[in-house]
Amino acid sequence: MAEFKAHMLDRFIGTDEGEVTEYLGCELVTDRKAHTGQLIQAGHAERVLRVFNMWKCIRCPEVVDPLVHRKYRRIVGCLSYLVHMTRPGLAFSFSQLSKFLQYPGDAHLAAAYRLLVYVKGTLNQVLSYHDPGVGKRNKLSGWVDSNFSSDIDTRKSVTGYLMVLKGSPVSWKVSRQGGGTLSCSEAEFVAVSQTLVLDKKYFTFGRSFKDLPTYSMVLRRSGKITRLASS
Repeated sequence: MAEFKAHMLDRFIGTDEGEVTEYLGCELVTDRKAHTGQLIQAGHAERVLRVFNMWKCIRCPEVVDPLVHRKYRRIVGCLSYLVHMTRPGLAFSFSQLSKFLQYPGDAHLAAAYRLLVYVKGTLNQVLSYHDPGVGKRNKLSGWVDSNFSSDIDTRKSVTGYLMVLKGSPVSWKVSRQGGGTLSCSEAEFVAVSQTLVLDKKYFTFGRSFKDLPTYSMVLRRSGKITRLASS
């Protein structure tokens, strides 16, 4: 690494600031002896809570602010960065809040505040990566599930998936399915196909590892989680 950095600094103007500790406002903590790494957004989460006066929150407040629309969009926009970087646990709640960006009401803003309360309680939650060992190294796995006809407004099913590499998530999403389904089994198959389309970049990425040449899919019966495993 030292030789590579020296070669780069010979060709380009720059400085060697040592190991990376922060990336786009996200803290990076590594332990080379333990072969672990952590992405932490506690600082950004704290700033979001302080901006919206929720740092000392105890319960969800009653919302009577006339500027509901503007405040609601700001909260959802700030939460978006947390969801897409280090917080897969917020994906479903974020998906629900995002549906009402056009015409949010007091109930929607109250739900957004409630999610900020949850963020306060899970402030130091991190994504922790590690070396799982020779047998499981560079194995990309995915889990996908669907909730049949669960969206009460459209009666569409909801898909949720999670991709894992080196012991921690690398991609995740919760969204409504594009069309209607007539059974739980159909919703499960749609969820699997939707996941493969949305996350095909990770399957392409996975094939770059020499010990990850192919994929197999195990589809369990309706109502159970479907696991996409590398073989």
